[in-house]
Amino acid sequence: MNNASSDSQRDQITQQINDLKNHHHITDQQIRNDYNTQLDQIRQQIKDDYNAEQESSSASLETNYWTTVITHELGHALGLYHTPYQSDIMYAPTDNESESTPSPVKYSWTEPKDPDATRSYETAELSSRDINRAKLTKLLGYW
Repeated sequence: MNNASSDSQRDQITQQINDLKNHHHITDQQIRNDYNTQLDQIRQQIKDDYNAEQESSSASLETNYWTTVITHELGHALGLYHTPYQSDIMYAPTDNESESTPSPVKYSWTEPKDPDATRSYETAELSSRDINRAKLTKLLGYW
């Protein structure tokens, strides 16, 4: 600017500087807008994925729950009693069953023996204890 030989050169340089500033401002704003748009899209995709997973997990958990309940009741029909293990299909929180039939395979408890274990209704799978107890009741002639 100081080396400009005339007012018209100064005006041209000033115009070029203003044009560059405007171009920089517009480009900077466009980059920020694009970044924010992409960030919003990513956030929305994460929300959508999370919600889809929750719906899927919820439906799966409900199916597992009812599968476990039905299997549990079928276990009773086969002569199986409750167990203190949450990972067993035959789990119950306490042993206070209202059955009058004494059994050598029943025992007492007041709290779960595996409080940190995955509960059977989350997986709907028979534990090895469930299977072994069914074998035992068969050997004892319960069914």
